[in-house]
Amino acid sequence: MGLLFTAERLSEAISGWFMVGRTDVLGRRRGVIAFLGLNILAQTILIFCPWYYSRMAGYILYGIS
Repeated sequence: MGLLFTAERLSEAISGWFMVGRTDVLGRRRGVIAFLGLNILAQTILIFCPWYYSRMAGYILYGIS
């Protein structure tokens, strides 16, 4: 269980370095739509997929979004 949350926090930190200023390039509306789409996909994976590695992928997407 701890590895899932560690993966989420690491993906959050790494994406923070790469996503800085991305909404300036995309525009605020497109950026919000893109990251909300990733967030919805991540939450759907977390809710409906019971397998460990799919949940890890969901938490990584959740951290990125």
